[in-house]
Amino acid sequence: MRRDARLSRRVLLGFVVGFGGVALMGTAVPATRLLVRALHTEYAPTVDAAIGHEITMVFVGSPDCTFSTSPDVEAAVRKLKLEAAAATADAGIPFRAIGVSVNDNPEDGIRFLAGLGQFDEISAGGYYGNSTAQRFIFGRAPGPAATPQVILLERLSDPDGPPGSFRETVLSRLSGASSILEEAREGTFARVGDWTGRK
Repeated sequence: MRRDARLSRRVLLGFVVGFGGVALMGTAVPATRLLVRALHTEYAPTVDAAIGHEITMVFVGSPDCTFSTSPDVEAAVRKLKLEAAAATADAGIPFRAIGVSVNDNPEDGIRFLAGLGQFDEISAGGYYGNSTAQRFIFGRAPGPAATPQVILLERLSDPDGPPGSFRETVLSRLSGASSILEEAREGTFARVGDWTGRK
C-alpha cells in the first residue's frame, strides 16, 4: 500500500513537472482536479451509483439543428462536461452527464451524441415526445423547447419516492449556442449555486 502511494505521488509529480508545475508550487490545486485533467482530455463516465446527492449536466440537442452540430458547440459541450466533473470531484460529490437527442431516428441521434464525447446516459429519438426531453423541458425541470441547451441540476435522493428517485433543482440553464459558447469561455458553469457544501 505504501509503495502504491509513493508511486502515485511520483506519477503526479511527473505530471506537474512535465506541465510547468514549478509555477503551481505555491498554489492550492486540488489533487482530484489535477488528476482529472492529467488523465482525461475528455469526460469519462463513472461506474459508481449516486447515493443521496449528485450534480447532473444534461445536454439537449438535435442532429437536425445547425447550431447543435456546430463544431464550436460540440467542443464547448465537451469542455463543460470535463469542468463539471472536475468541480464535483473537488467537492466529493458524484457527477452524471446525460445526453438527449430530439430527432426522429434513434440511430441518427445516437451517432450525433457520440460526436459529443461520452455520457453516463443517453436518450435518442421521438423528437420532443422523447421521454427524457419531456422531463427536462416540459416536466419537473421546465424550460424552452429549443436546441441546443445545457442544464445543470442538483439532485437529492427522495426518501418518499421509489428507489433511485431524486428531487431535482435547476442550478443553471444555457439555452442556445451563444449561451453555451460564452459559458464555456467563462468557465464558471460548474460553480453555479450553493451545492458544494452539501453532500
